[in-house]
Amino acid sequence: MKLTGILLGAKPVSGSVETDVTLRTYGQHMDEVSRLKDKVLDIEIKPHREKRSTKANALCWEICSQIGRAMNPPISKEEVYRRAIRDVGIYIQVCIRKGDYTDASSLDSISNETL
Repeated sequence: MKLTGILLGAKPVSGSVETDVTLRTYGQHMDEVSRLKDKVLDIEIKPHREKRSTKANALCWEICSQIGRAMNPPISKEEVYRRAIRDVGIYIQVCIRKGDYTDASSLDSISNETL
């Protein structure tokens, strides 16, 4: 179960290395949460981050297309994106041999030099 909410407080448990944490979640989760009472849980708390919308994703690819067309010689939107990712910082390039994947349709635009 993944929830979104706010941290209301945290206080140390007297005489222990444990911490009591109070959260407020958004939405109706009382039944689900009640079933987890007194069970050991894996808990991760991190700041909320909105996911990129479909509209924002489409805009990103449109901008990559326009940049690619403006280059001399023109390059594909995928190559613009790859170069931008490389320029941002740490990345890992993964080489995939033909036959090591099940769907090659997403790899059609990758040049042989990249593979």
